[in-house]
Amino acid sequence: LSFYALLGLLLFLTLALATSFAIVVSVFASDVRGAQAVVSYVALPMILPTFAVMFGDINTFPIGLKAVILAIPFSYVAIFASTGFLGDVTYALVGIVYLTACVLATLYLASRLFNSERIITAGFTLRKRAKRPAEEG
Repeated sequence: LSFYALLGLLLFLTLALATSFAIVVSVFASDVRGAQAVVSYVALPMILPTFAVMFGDINTFPIGLKAVILAIPFSYVAIFASTGFLGDVTYALVGIVYLTACVLATLYLASRLFNSERIITAGFTLRKRAKRPAEEG
């Protein structure tokens, strides 16, 4: 497969994972604004390792940092975008397998949530509850 086909497949799987993950996380919000807030809180820590990969070589990172970055499925697109030009498809193949497993697991979790009654009772708010006025008497 060519570089662009592998990159496109990785990008598709990453977008599928992000969408399914956003669906699962936003189920627990009470309204659209809360869902956007919950997804944004979760998205930022997942995106930060991608910047590290874009500005550095993954092969020169310490083993601990490399393991953390490789554990985050969203970083494989950036890793392959930087290493794929040299013909190294190892990260692409590992990323395709790992992203496919993550997408399937997240979609399974989403289907289990939507098939249960938990969708009705699940929910939390990020806003502070209004204080009740003190009873006079």
